[in-house]
This record gives sequence, structure tokens and C-alpha cells, in this order.
Amino acid sequence: MLIKFWRLFTNPTTLHNLGSTYSMGGKYKEAIKYYSMALELVPDSVVTFFEMLNLKMTICDWGSYDEEMKRLNYIVNVELANSQKSGLASWYAVNYPLSAETLKKIGYFYGMHDHAPAAKLLPKPFQYKKKLATGEKLKIGIVTGDTGDTNVGRDIVGWFRHHNEYESGIELYLYTNKPSDGSVFFRDIQKNCKNIHEIQSLSDLSAANLIHSHGIYILINLNGYTKYSRNEIFAMRPAPIQINFKGYPGTLGVSWMDYILGDEITTPFENEYHFSEKIIQMPHGYFMASYPDVFPHILDPEYMKQFTVESRQKWGLPVDKFIFADFNHLRKVTPSLYKTWMNILKSVPESVLWLLRLPEEAEEYLRKEARNNGVDPDRIIFTNFAPIKDHLAVKSLADLFLDTIVFNAHGTAMDSFWAGLPILTTLGDQLHKRVTADFLTILGVPELIARDLEDYEEKAISLAKDSIRGGDQLKQLRKKIEEGRQTSPLFDTLRWVADWQRAMKEIWKNYELGKKPAHIKIPSDDSWDQRISDWMPKTSDFF
Repeated sequence: MLIKFWRLFTNPTTLHNLGSTYSMGGKYKEAIKYYSMALELVPDSVVTFFEMLNLKMTICDWGSYDEEMKRLNYIVNVELANSQKSGLASWYAVNYPLSAETLKKIGYFYGMHDHAPAAKLLPKPFQYKKKLATGEKLKIGIVTGDTGDTNVGRDIVGWFRHHNEYESGIELYLYTNKPSDGSVFFRDIQKNCKNIHEIQSLSDLSAANLIHSHGIYILINLNGYTKYSRNEIFAMRPAPIQINFKGYPGTLGVSWMDYILGDEITTPFENEYHFSEKIIQMPHGYFMASYPDVFPHILDPEYMKQFTVESRQKWGLPVDKFIFADFNHLRKVTPSLYKTWMNILKSVPESVLWLLRLPEEAEEYLRKEARNNGVDPDRIIFTNFAPIKDHLAVKSLADLFLDTIVFNAHGTAMDSFWAGLPILTTLGDQLHKRVTADFLTILGVPELIARDLEDYEEKAISLAKDSIRGGDQLKQLRKKIEEGRQTSPLFDTLRWVADWQRAMKEIWKNYELGKKPAHIKIPSDDSWDQRISDWMPKTSDFF
């Protein structure tokens, strides 16, 4: 028995598997312990190192951060120099301070290793029509595992609600890679999309054949390198035009994706080298969301009476403090950013920092880091998720959202803006670092975009101190954001759908002319005269 026990803990594969088991169960500290034990036996195990490092970043265990970042960069550079698939998966890679060129190469080798071989299953390449027949609709397919009650699933309900097949001449097909969750969000899409096909039980080849048999002209990849993706289908090219959009915030790095949907801030043409895809620049922001459809109650003054400063205690928040907040997953926080947050707290003694338990095990480490930076750990307040109906309103109880820099808030920023909460951010050099600045620009609040981390710190301190003294700088910014919820294109789902329809017709026109995919900028439709209030429901159909 003792020999078996000894063998168990001297077998690196067994230790790695134990780490994976604990990781899947959400017990990250235990998982890290077993990964560390495995690395002691096999120090050069790249897979084990990256699994351990991803978990350490998830719970903000930065004890060996500098050393581990050096090792990460060394391993990735060696892998890419040798044309190898990196052990660092693309979805995790965007959480690290890596260059755009490095992320592009990681995506390329990942796609070539894991997805490109699927194309060899085709007996012969798919053939496509060169032009639409007279009166024929442009058929567009969307492939995703994010339907139903997920962040993306809630975002896209308005896409189908506001798409008019007969007026636009575009027929939508939805290919879901996950069974229906039975949620009201999935049922709403079912009601508004007549062509829904579940493909989770189909092989890649069968799914690609199905899509091609429907005569799809443009196929949209809504997952990219995220969970439930079916990139093998795209590698087979069942449609003549294929677009990367929304799910993964960056290039896929592969030749079978023709376009990426962006805008002039997130995907400026001068950053074209960041992408293997050609860029489609939407006129009023690339981000597709459905807040007026799903959360109209947030704009109801009667409902919002429950969420005043006086009600903060109900949610575990102080009534008499200035509340800085960040609602991102804590893996997006870096030691340098957290130090900046601690500097802000030290400069504003009447303040606290509010974080979500994303995950719970990060709390211990962040409290310790606060103490190490000379800040009372009790000034870091951790709370759980509020119920989905109320979570936006609860966010409004904060005074200022401090964005993460290596990977911005995306959907979380939209949540917070719909709640009227100002967000302080910087404009980074890559798509996933430019999203919040994009939203602020569209909202007309560029004052909240800092030049760099030093300016970010100064702006946060200045705004908080002005507010505590009774000034109105932050109030005016909040007012602009609150007014923008009904006037800004950022939340105008109907307008986004109309702009998207024009974009799809433009790239199809380019294809019919026999031209290769090329960057395209969609101009604003200056004749647009519909207001959000003209179509926004008075009450939510979802809660």
C-alpha cells in the first residue's frame, strides 16, 4: 500500500491529472499544488506549466509573476520559432502581455495544427455560385455555441428580433453547437429565426455539408477560439465568405477566415498587420448587444428606486465611501495594475475597491497584496453575483469603474454603461485592449480615456477627490452616459442591424465582382431618423 502511494506521488502524469481534476472542480489552489509537484519531477513540461500558470493568474497568485512571465515568453518564442502549436491556448494568451504579432502566430499554429486537417476529409473542395439569381436572397449563416442564457446569447437576441428578411433581402440561418438550454433567451431567438439547426451531434464534415447544402453565401464564426467552437467546419470552407466576429477578441490567424468585423477604433486599418483577416469597419461600433430589448427596466425610474446610495448596505457595500469598482474576471488583473489601484486607494482615504468573486479563491491573494501595498485589506470588498435581472442595477451603486488594461472589459463594460456607471480606461495597442475606449468614444465621453497607467491613476484620484468635495465632474460624466443610453448608437440595436446588413451586402458585391476580400469602411447612414425610444419595449420579455 505504501509503495502504491509513493508511486502515485512520484508519477508526473498522475499528478498532472490530479491537477486537472481539481481545476475542473473549481479548486484552483489544490490544482496548482499538484501541477507544481508534477513540475518538480518534469520541469520542462510545457503543458503542465501553462495549466498551472493560467490558474495562478485566475486566482491572482503573483508570488513568482516576473519569473513566470519570463519563462512564458521564452517558451512561446521557442515554440513559434519552431513552427509549433503553442501550449498556451489562444483564449488564455489574450490575458497576457503578448505582442499582436505573437498572438497572431499563436492563432495560426493553433488553427493549422488543430483545425486545418479537417479540410482533408472533403472528397473535393466545395463549389460556390458566383452571383445571386434575380430575386434570390443573400443567405447568411451564424455558427455558435453561445445561444440561450449566456452573455453572448443575451447579446444576440436583438440581432434576430430586428432583422427583417423581406426588407433587407438577407435570410439568416443559425447553426447551434449546443443543445437548447430551454431559456427564454433561446426561445426568443427561435421565435424570430425560422432557420435554426442544431449541429452539436453532427461530425464536422456532416455539418459543413449541411451548411453548404443550404446555399450559405456568408458564414459567421461567433466563437473563434472559445468554448463550443467548431473551427474545423470553417477550415472546410462551406461558404465562399467567412467572417470572424465577437466571440474571440482578435485574429484567428488563419487563411480560411476572410474578414473580421470591427470599427475604426478597435481595428484601425493601420493595425492591419495584427490580423490575417481583412477588416470590416462598422460605422457606429462593432459590438452587437441587445440591452434595450433585454434590460429596458434599468431605465425605469420606479424600478431603480431600489438601487440608491442608501441601499448599498443591502449588497454589502458602505453608504459613506467613494466606491471604485472592477467587475471583470480577476484573471485580467496584473500586479502593476493592482499596485496602481492600491496607490489610488492610498491617495483617496475615503474610498474602497469593490470586486466580484471571480473566482472566490482570488480573495485571499488580493487581500494579501493590499496589505503588502500598505492598504487595509478590509477596504477591498468582495461580493457574489447579483441575480441576472438586477445585476446591472447593482453595478450602478459604484462611483467609478476602474478598467483592466491588458484585456479590457467588453460585455462587462456594456453592462456597466447601461447601468450609467462611468468607466476609466486606457487606449491599448490591440483589439482586446481598445474596446472600452471604443465604447466611451461612441458615447461621447473621451475624457475617461487615459493616456497611460500614470494618467489613469491621476484621473481616478482627481475624479474621486472632486466628488468627495461635492464637485460635479463625475456627475456630469454619469449624466452623459445615462443620456447616451437612449441617444447613442452604442445601444441602438436596430441601427447596428441595419449597418451590419449594409456591410454584408458590400462584401458580397465585392465577391460578385470577382475581387479578393479587401478592407472596407461602412459609411454612416445619415438619413437614419429612428430613436431607441421609438422601438424599445416598455418592459422586458425576459424577466
